[in-house]
Amino acid sequence: MLHIVLFVLKLLGIILLIILALLLFALLAALFVPVKYEGQISKGHAWQFYGKIRWLARMFGADIRWENGAAAVSLRILWIFRMRL
Repeated sequence: MLHIVLFVLKLLGIILLIILALLLFALLAALFVPVKYEGQISKGHAWQFYGKIRWLARMFGADIRWENGAAAVSLRILWIFRMRL
């Protein structure tokens, strides 16, 4: 009976250790993976701005465009989900 309790505690400890390792990996990725950004500003007839922000091998990104007083933002998550604001 005691060996069953110890096995369950061992299994819970391993699962907890895996969860903590994944959280540590996510924290280190957030701190040490660089953010790539670029932008362009021009003034022809009116001011225009275009910018891109990418993070974590382009898994997360945003495209920002501002022309004639109107702004458009497009967010991308995991190469699949795209949301326009």
